[in-house]
Amino acid sequence: MTELLVVKERIKKAYSTYGTYMNAAAKGLLILVACVAVNTLIGYMPLLQSPFIVLLLAVIASLLPASALILILSLVIIGNLFSVTMEAALVFGVMEILFFLVYFAFKPRNSQIMTLTITLGTLQFFGPLPVILGLLYSPAALCPMTFGLIVSQYITYISGNYVLLSAKTSTLSNIQKITQIVTGVFFNERLWTLIVILILVSLIIYAVRRLQLRSCWLLAIGIGVFMHLLLTLLCDFMFDISENYFVLAINLILEVLVGVVLWFFFFMVDYSREENIQFEDDEYYYYVKAVPKVTVTVPEVRVTRIRERNVKETARTSGQVTFVKDDPLEEAVDVEEEEDV
Repeated sequence: MTELLVVKERIKKAYSTYGTYMNAAAKGLLILVACVAVNTLIGYMPLLQSPFIVLLLAVIASLLPASALILILSLVIIGNLFSVTMEAALVFGVMEILFFLVYFAFKPRNSQIMTLTITLGTLQFFGPLPVILGLLYSPAALCPMTFGLIVSQYITYISGNYVLLSAKTSTLSNIQKITQIVTGVFFNERLWTLIVILILVSLIIYAVRRLQLRSCWLLAIGIGVFMHLLLTLLCDFMFDISENYFVLAINLILEVLVGVVLWFFFFMVDYSREENIQFEDDEYYYYVKAVPKVTVTVPEVRVTRIRERNVKETARTSGQVTFVKDDPLEEAVDVEEEEDV
């Protein structure tokens, strides 16, 4: 555990120094993974499948604010949908505009959550979402998560019905295509069941981690995972949604792992040094419980260089000395000098 704490402190120290560059790299990596995930399902435009274009979009995203990530990803999705059928791109464009008007015009700070949700939802790894939102965000973040799940379902539906909707092979009219898309996406019982489950689990984790209990974060993670499993089994029994239990098991494991990592970096405290502090001002009495975080001192290695000229002078008096040459790759060697006869 001590070694892990040392690694944690080194990461925090590196972030305090290079935080701007690390944030930029994280945004670029998120867009890179999101574009690859989208292109895997609906990569029907050859230009957007080019590795150079994908890397260029990742570089652009790293230089822009986090609120611009969803705009870049939306343009990639619309470009691929136009290669399928104009109706699919039109429905998606209207849907995105409604999402922006409902939420992002008022709460742009959490827009990166929608990008993350689309990425994880497209890959079917949605398990970490409730634990991330419940531990790090407020309930307002549930709105972009819901929008992201709808978009990921939209991408999955278009991918599975390409032959039916494609302009080259489909015999449906424009109105029939739009009706087919809206019905297949927004009247999908499995989608709304998943959204309700993830919202409830996120709220449970959020409520438990705010309790004044020892190890409340670990307790919230455990209760959240248990409720996720229980609600999924209950909905599968009641609505017969044919849940893939292998995918569910992977998502629950990811939920535990991500939760423990977040706890380790954001809420690992030492309850043995808990303190209760009381003070007052002219209007109030204040009762404060202070619990320090678990920290360690990162060991610093210092190397003292002794040049060969000083070594020879010291050798004459001591008879034996250890020195380090100017080349740092060479190991220290013992030098012995015989006494003069």
